[in-house]
Amino acid sequence: MMRSTKIQKVTDKAAIVISFLCLVHCVAQPLLFLILPVLPGLYLLEHQLFHQVILFAVVPLGLVALVIGHLNHKRFGVLCTGIVGLILLICISLFGHDLLSETVEIVLTELASLIIICAHVMNYQLRPTKICNSQEQIATKP
Repeated sequence: MMRSTKIQKVTDKAAIVISFLCLVHCVAQPLLFLILPVLPGLYLLEHQLFHQVILFAVVPLGLVALVIGHLNHKRFGVLCTGIVGLILLICISLFGHDLLSETVEIVLTELASLIIICAHVMNYQLRPTKICNSQEQIATKP
């Protein structure tokens, strides 16, 4: 169990960072285009490509962290919250550019990122720690 807790800790932190990068990208990119429209390097972070790359990192990493966390803390709500955020992010990434306005796509992507971040923060906070395990052992001794 200790090994899975370490894996969960690392994957939760990584998923939080990647989801936060997605959130920052969605907020900052339109502002950067307004402020610095002549910089060709900004086009390297093209909207669709960025979301597809992030999607391939966030989904597997997020699922691993959420499932391991669920196995440790048994809080189904945390798992469901994370999965809802991931499904929303997947749907927006795959279909948002065709079905939604750019503004709605950005807002929904930010919402999905926030949901994913919240789920991973809850997952991280609920993970067993050495202190908790020691207290449980003390509490269970006759």
